[in-house]
Amino acid sequence: MLQENDTCRTLCFTPDVTGEEAKFINDRIREDYAINWLIDGLPAAEMKVESKTKELFFDMGFNLGDNEGKHQNLPALNNHYEIVLRCANFRTYAGSSSNVSRYHKPTPDTFRVVGVLVWPAR
Repeated sequence: MLQENDTCRTLCFTPDVTGEEAKFINDRIREDYAINWLIDGLPAAEMKVESKTKELFFDMGFNLGDNEGKHQNLPALNNHYEIVLRCANFRTYAGSSSNVSRYHKPTPDTFRVVGVLVWPAR
């Protein structure tokens, strides 16, 4: 599964959000709440550019929504994401630590997640 690119697969279904729940979500977006995912034990990060220095950095987690620019008066919930999983051949990865191979039997077709990037789909 990790060796195949996949696009727009529904992972879960949520019933309609009530007005009270929408207000709660919008308030959290305005407070810059972030979502933190763990994938295969690794935290997901978002690549961002620092506004003053234009330097690229990785931010732990990713924003729940957007309340800037055209969304300043009405926040937008980020409900679609681009997800990039960086993988390494398990046999190569296992060679870097004797503890890894002690718990798993590496094979040529076994891969391990070594990085996770997530950002809101636009």
